[in-house]
Amino acid sequence: AVTILIQYNGEEPFAAFLKKYFAANKKYGSKDRKQIAHCCYCYFRTGKALDGLSPEEKILTALFLCSQAADPVLLDLRPEWADKISLSYGEKRAFLKLPGSVTDLFPWAGELSIGIDPIAFATSFLVQPDLFIRIRPGHEQYLKNLFTTKQVPFNIIAPDCLSFSAGTKLDELIVTNKEAVIQDYNSQQVGTLISLVKQDRLLQVWDACAASGGKSIMTKDRLGKISLTVSDIRENILHNLKKRFTEAGISGYTSVVADLSARDPLAPG
Repeated sequence: AVTILIQYNGEEPFAAFLKKYFAANKKYGSKDRKQIAHCCYCYFRTGKALDGLSPEEKILTALFLCSQAADPVLLDLRPEWADKISLSYGEKRAFLKLPGSVTDLFPWAGELSIGIDPIAFATSFLVQPDLFIRIRPGHEQYLKNLFTTKQVPFNIIAPDCLSFSAGTKLDELIVTNKEAVIQDYNSQQVGTLISLVKQDRLLQVWDACAASGGKSIMTKDRLGKISLTVSDIRENILHNLKKRFTEAGISGYTSVVADLSARDPLAPG
């Protein structure tokens, strides 16, 4: 984990960097990869709150702060922390005698909207969020029955939105992108606005920062036949999008590499 974090320079999403690293270093088994990735993500979750610690100590401390159950790395390297693992973030900070305060996790409390609890918001960064899926039209009842039959716990957030605990393995149960899309619940809220659009003609839709195309797939599901254009700043991002669109059964769209910060982003060359 230390080696990976030292090599990572932030020029690409960490998940992509991590995938390339493991592809080039095949000595790690699946459990090793999962544990190493978890250590790295815990490191990032603490932001700058642990500045001053060595990389090794920062990883172990971050792992402790982000865990609520026994962790094999901590049991091996910091067994004296084991009986403190279920304490609150504040109690853990006091136990470790860490300087600063809870708000060091998110020092821009003054920028938060009115009504947001800054301490609750800051500590939320330490918790891996639930896994959310958006069920595509026609598959709602089938997938709910499937998860019930397979005894996979889930919560119904909306008629087409389900949540699962982090780490739930769905790839062996569902046909991703065809039956359901892995999509954060916040992103799914765009669908509420899309559903308000009056479609009295063929609509031209431009997903200007398309990434992997989740919102484009949702737009097709909500509005049906549209004239769709997708763009992003890098060709490799759109390559992943095209693969996902194929899995989702979407064709007949226009794909453009465009830097929207440029004066004329769609100019040739």
